[in-house]
Amino acid sequence: MVKKIILFGTGALFCLMFIAYSCNNNQKPTTGTGTGTTLISTPNPTSSAFVTDPSFPPPDMDPNLLAWDGSTTEEPTLVGDIYEVNNANELAWLVANVTDFTGKTIKLMENINMNDQPFGGIASFAGTFEGNKKTIHNININKPSVINVGLINVLQTGGIIQNLALNGGSVIGDKRVGAFVGRNDGNNTMISNVANYGVSVEGITGLAGGIVGYNGNNLTIVHTINSGEITGSSYLGGIMGLNSRTTGGSTVNITKVRNSGNVSGTSSFIGGIIGCNADATIEDAGNTGNISGTSSVGGIIGIVFEGTTTINNSYNYIEVTVNGSSNGAGGIVGFIDDSTIDFNINNTYYLKATYGAIGANASPITQTDNSTEITLAEFATQSTFTGWDFVNTWSMGTLHPILK
Repeated sequence: MVKKIILFGTGALFCLMFIAYSCNNNQKPTTGTGTGTTLISTPNPTSSAFVTDPSFPPPDMDPNLLAWDGSTTEEPTLVGDIYEVNNANELAWLVANVTDFTGKTIKLMENINMNDQPFGGIASFAGTFEGNKKTIHNININKPSVINVGLINVLQTGGIIQNLALNGGSVIGDKRVGAFVGRNDGNNTMISNVANYGVSVEGITGLAGGIVGYNGNNLTIVHTINSGEITGSSYLGGIMGLNSRTTGGSTVNITKVRNSGNVSGTSSFIGGIIGCNADATIEDAGNTGNISGTSSVGGIIGIVFEGTTTINNSYNYIEVTVNGSSNGAGGIVGFIDDSTIDFNINNTYYLKATYGAIGANASPITQTDNSTEITLAEFATQSTFTGWDFVNTWSMGTLHPILK
């Protein structure tokens, strides 16, 4: 049933509380236009066959892989505009010697063992990182005083990452920290068919995600999973920490994603998929990780602060946890911050628990809420999920739906 709701804020307390926080580089969330933006045009996403749902084990590492010693580099073969990378030595050479990847492709020819050696990641990337259905094992990026930290520190216009898994290790930075991308600055970028298997991500002062730490432009994320633990202060999400509207608006499209990693913040804006969000469409997403923080804690999104947000055919399987006296916790969204927001939930389910679908509203807002609170038994029953595609997108697991 579709419920048209006019909700008045529970929250003069919240208005005061959120002055100290930011959904945009430590400034208070600003008022949006509520008009939304047109979905971006991206390359066709690749097949989802490579990505394995976190319900299943991550890939094993071949013990015979060359283990990087932390210093040796070797120039990879360049075939046309494609760097063919066969081992960690060659990936390290690219990081040390190539500053402009525009029009270039990094293609993994074999699985790679980074051997837990300190690694800086690619500083800036506007090419294509073709994982070629290979895995990078045991990555170790430890930069606790640096912003924009990840396998790719900053993704630029036209940048694509696809068909790649990360398995084991950790990525640590000050803020804007993600296993794959620290910060997306580019227009028309895409992350497709990638998996974070247990790579922990920590943003010391916040803005951390299992895939992307911070987004400031148009970005598509499709066929993507995270099982790594996400920790830090605030703006933490299983897939993305902060999606921030830029001048002229930005749109994120997140489709066919799943988070099973625990997301734990010492402060606010903590979500199973996105911690803090402006314009985004989330579709066919699931969260089974534990989500906890002090306020604005949501099973799908921690806080929505402006623009247009739509959540379709998604679920949160776990009750969120609020640590402290603050409120703002919801099975789907913890807090909706502005009266101009266009917010829609369709065919989305959350665990029957202490909190409802939406935790709190700071001011009057009109929203469409077609969500349903269900029990664990109903989660395990396919007929519960009305209108879902169990032919092409979902299959029924023992406890809940899983992505194909």
